[in-house]
Amino acid sequence: MSAAIAMDGLVTMHQSDDNPFLCAWKDAGGVTTSFTATSLLMEGRTGLTAAMMSLQGYDVPPEILFSGSLKQVTMDSCRTDIPPDGSPSSLVPPELQKRMFPE
Repeated sequence: MSAAIAMDGLVTMHQSDDNPFLCAWKDAGGVTTSFTATSLLMEGRTGLTAAMMSLQGYDVPPEILFSGSLKQVTMDSCRTDIPPDGSPSSLVPPELQKRMFPE
């Protein structure tokens, strides 16, 4: 119990951009209200892009701030067009993800 709210069925996970989890949630009928957050992936992607831009001579700010955001899981969150190790939130096209993560 937290803040007078029952925590029955609460699931937390470190890596929420996990397509097998999203598909299992869908297969179970969406039995819980679930949210995903992919800020760690976005921070890494942005950091790598900033470093590459800096190497090319672009001005990069010393700090890039991110606000946390949650996205509600829906039946459409399960991506059947990418491999299990693929990233549902990635901007990498499904065909390239299939080459990156062969089954």
